Amino acid sequence: MNTVIAGDYSGKTLDIAPGTNTVRIYYSGLKCFPVNKDTVAEYAVVNAESKSGFSVGKAVAGAAVFGDLGVAAGVGGKDKSSYQVDIRFRDGKRSLLELDGKFYKALTTELFGLEDYTPISNPLPSAKPVVMKSKWVSFFLCLFFGIFGAHKFYEGKIGMGFLYFFTVGLFLIGWIADIIMILKKPDPYPVSK
Repeated sequence: MNTVIAGDYSGKTLDIAPGTNTVRIYYSGLKCFPVNKDTVAEYAVVNAESKSGFSVGKAVAGAAVFGDLGVAAGVGGKDKSSYQVDIRFRDGKRSLLELDGKFYKALTTELFGLEDYTPISNPLPSAKPVVMKSKWVSFFLCLFFGIFGAHKFYEGKIGMGFLYFFTVGLFLIGWIADIIMILKKPDPYPVSK
């Protein structure tokens, strides 16, 4: 967490400058590069995830050791947020940062003052890879073998393929809906894995 995961400066760590909201990238020993409105041309949030700190296991273990106070501690865990932010610097370099909530708040506080901000039109890919599939192959597989889930297997969605296979295309309703949806897709169309 709080590292550069792709692009320029990949693998480098981040910190927040003391007394400011400026996130810095450490790239060579003690040398750092500020990520602020003077160095960033544009940025985009590629992916944001939030995980609750609630855990039944933590609550049970807390109750066994500390009683009611332990239950409250297990239930009241903090949210753990993760953000992937694609940044294009004014010098032409680009980096994909993975940040926790504290670093994301510092970064956005620093960058919202950016007067010439424009969203990135082609952000770096997120952690999920995307493959392109042919619309017409998918359409004909769905048309002739869709009730058996052939088009889902073609897209790499094995679980949905088996679900279609055992439910006769989700009782034919899913099969009809998929035929219509496939016709509306571009050729080729992206499928995330």
